[in-house]
Amino acid sequence: MITAAKPFGLRLPDDMKAWVAARAADNGRSMNSEIAQILKAHMTAEQPRKKVVLRKPAKAGAL
Repeated sequence: MITAAKPFGLRLPDDMKAWVAARAADNGRSMNSEIAQILKAHMTAEQPRKKVVLRKPAKAGAL
């Protein structure tokens, strides 16, 4: 579960929003948690094909 993430606005067409809402309800999650789970599953499935390196942002003033 992501707890310290900054808000990220996401606009979805009504049919996608309804699909995510239904899937979230079926899985006992919030819509945000459901979207995060879907993305994480996709990232995991994609990793054997493409190596993705996630880095922490540089601290202010660091070069």
